[in-house]
Amino acid sequence: MKPRSVHSIRNIERRASARLGAALALASVVAGCSTLRGVEALREVDFALDRVTDVRLAGVAMRDVRSVDDLDTAQGAQLAAAALMGDLPLDCTVVLRASNPPSNAVTAELMRMDWALLLDGRKAAAGRMDRRYSIAPGEKQDIAVPVAVNLSDLLRHHGPRLLRLALALAGEGSSPVDVTLRVVPLIDTPLGTMRSPVPITIMRKTIGADRSR
Repeated sequence: MKPRSVHSIRNIERRASARLGAALALASVVAGCSTLRGVEALREVDFALDRVTDVRLAGVAMRDVRSVDDLDTAQGAQLAAAALMGDLPLDCTVVLRASNPPSNAVTAELMRMDWALLLDGRKAAAGRMDRRYSIAPGEKQDIAVPVAVNLSDLLRHHGPRLLRLALALAGEGSSPVDVTLRVVPLIDTPLGTMRSPVPITIMRKTIGADRSR
């Protein structure tokens, strides 16, 4: 039996490499399709605001603060200085309660994603969530969304909407506010990270009743 030439060996290696590439591509397609089904199932999941935790304003923990009187001298001075400088960073964790109905036969996959909060259709805050959640049919799960915004900028650009939202939440407002939370999932595949081309609206609520009619 004659030994194979270098050219023949290279052809065999190229064919093997091509088969491996095709296998990886097929695996990525299968994994991607499965992941996309889980992401698409998010449209059937009901999301509701459950609570807000770990609130810090300009570095001051607000857990036990109910009024200005609950702040000590150092905390009050720190907040006052931040307000005068126009820099009031607000950090908190917004916890959503996600309910996947039994009628949804697919386990919903909430993975790494970019999120945006809109007030009356205008973006008020945005960020990224890196934790992954799987919500089986008929199950509920708490989803922790880390939020970091500059309250000064938020008040500067959305002051009237925030005031209307606060009044609506207190039951005193006469004009409703449309609150929308949209996500853009980031899908990891063997070929890299894919960004979902279409945002998913996971929560949209009108806060407050229009009493002007």
